Amino acid sequence: GSTITQQYVKNVYLTQAQTISRKFKEAIISIKLDRTVSKDDILAGYLNSVYFGRGAYGIESAAQAYYGVDVGRLTVEQSAYLAVLLNAPSANDVRNTTDAGRRRVLSRWNYVLDGMVKEKWLAPERRAGMVFPEPADPRPTANLSGMNGYLVEMAKRYLLDRKVVDEDRLDSGGYSITTTFDKNKTQALYQTVQDQLGRSLDPDNRAVDVGVRVAAASVEPATGRIVAIYGGPNYVKQFVNDATRRDVQVGSTFKPFVLAAGLRDGVQGGNGKRGRITPRTVYDGNDNVVIHYPDGRPVIENGGPWQPGNEDGASYGRITLARAMDKSVNTVYTQLGMDVGTDRVVKAAVDAGLPAATPGLSPVPSVSLGTSTPSALDMASAYATFAAEGKRRDTYPVEKLSRDGDAIELPDHGVASPYDPRQADSVTQVLRGVVDDGTGARAQALDRPAAGKTGTTDDNRSAWFVGYTPNLSTSVGMFRENASTHEFQSLSGVAGLARVDGANLPTRMWTTYMSAALADEPVTDFPTATDGGLGDDTSLIPPPDRSTAPPTTSAPPSASAGPNTSAPASNGPSGRPSSSPPTTPPASPTGAPTSSAPPGGGATTAP
Repeated sequence: GSTITQQYVKNVYLTQAQTISRKFKEAIISIKLDRTVSKDDILAGYLNSVYFGRGAYGIESAAQAYYGVDVGRLTVEQSAYLAVLLNAPSANDVRNTTDAGRRRVLSRWNYVLDGMVKEKWLAPERRAGMVFPEPADPRPTANLSGMNGYLVEMAKRYLLDRKVVDEDRLDSGGYSITTTFDKNKTQALYQTVQDQLGRSLDPDNRAVDVGVRVAAASVEPATGRIVAIYGGPNYVKQFVNDATRRDVQVGSTFKPFVLAAGLRDGVQGGNGKRGRITPRTVYDGNDNVVIHYPDGRPVIENGGPWQPGNEDGASYGRITLARAMDKSVNTVYTQLGMDVGTDRVVKAAVDAGLPAATPGLSPVPSVSLGTSTPSALDMASAYATFAAEGKRRDTYPVEKLSRDGDAIELPDHGVASPYDPRQADSVTQVLRGVVDDGTGARAQALDRPAAGKTGTTDDNRSAWFVGYTPNLSTSVGMFRENASTHEFQSLSGVAGLARVDGANLPTRMWTTYMSAALADEPVTDFPTATDGGLGDDTSLIPPPDRSTAPPTTSAPPSASAGPNTSAPASNGPSGRPSSSPPTTPPASPTGAPTSSAPPGGGATTAP
């Protein structure tokens, strides 16, 4: 990184061009300044020219932009926060971030003040009584109202994160940015959410309807283009983009990654060898079965065997993986995750497109129940990999960038093939069953081939539907957040429903939007899947046949009842993941495939 002197030189004496000659001039001038100008004067010059965000250059402008005062009237607390902004102004603006981002900023603010105490610039007793100084909201900009602000902010963040341009230079204007957002699809998504919430919610007469938020994103599997997002109702009133925030658990919409891991990597037997599975492989779907490691040891949580349980306590007896996905059977997919190896499950999710740094995406037993918190955009992108027959394309919101007529080079859009097409098509086959005869049945109203998965988290704090057609992948998440404490609250009672699960409002919004978004596009079907990516090899496992799934031991829940995630020790008081799930299993050893069933409640094959 650059020194303060070098940054001052760049701001005052040179252009922002990223060239070798500019860097050379910067170094020469910096050396001269260090020899002739005092460090205090250099620091003063730097603070009077550096960019603080919100269009503010220099400390005086920043004082007005964030606190509405002259620089001489800033408190120590306020000054410390402005210092925090210097590293990344937009990312560190607490009025424009999630609760997790806010905690990160507060940690940095405390670090600055504690450093002042250490340097004896601030008395410890005064430091002890300091409270974070909340800045004012950013001044509304007319052309950023409605959805526009979320689209602009996403495009801007894409360019900044990839270091295509500096933030201060970008905010100075003069750039022409061509985005990937489709005007009609963006408007259709916005209208769908607004209409559904308008019909369903009554915040004036029903307190539980206050604070309800929706996150949604839509991606083209064939290109990676982000064609639509729903980040909130109005950017100038709600600055946090709900489509990209990573602090809402996704529940059972994570289960397809568990299946994908199993189809690709197989399951571990008690002898340490790995065996193949297919959608027809059978597991114990009863409620409150004890979850085991592949070697037969029970998973321990709170001093006893872990029994995650199914939605409404339903038991299904012996059930295929395909049918267990239809009905979102927690016990089956938790045990499958253990048999595959939770490290492999995490890798499968990352390979599909979830960021490796996703909060909660750790190789622990509860990960298979969706205790991690990828964004709506992350989920739409990862499911797009299955829609694209195993090809993962990096998603992007910016098509072209130029300044003063000169094109600026953008990063390449990466393409990878983490899954064999037959494996991805088998995941799609199973997820089509969720729509055809499972918890996602409301999506049948789309009246074209579709695949997807519902998700509902513990205590009904969030509800999801993520699904796709061959040419469009879309996720819709719903949650409720306290405006003051930023804690997630239960959706129970919202819209007059006893429980808001992924099968109702999220699936309705998904279906309505997809119907509008695809109205002028031809109906296309998915490729025909072979069993588990094995092609014509049926020597180990018979081909899939959903119609001959084993009988259940009790009636399954209705399609309107979304899966509930009862993961152990995965939720803190606010419903966010904590760091104390059950013991992490050992890494899965590799070995030759075996057709023997893994011990501890693992797989058998339907006869």
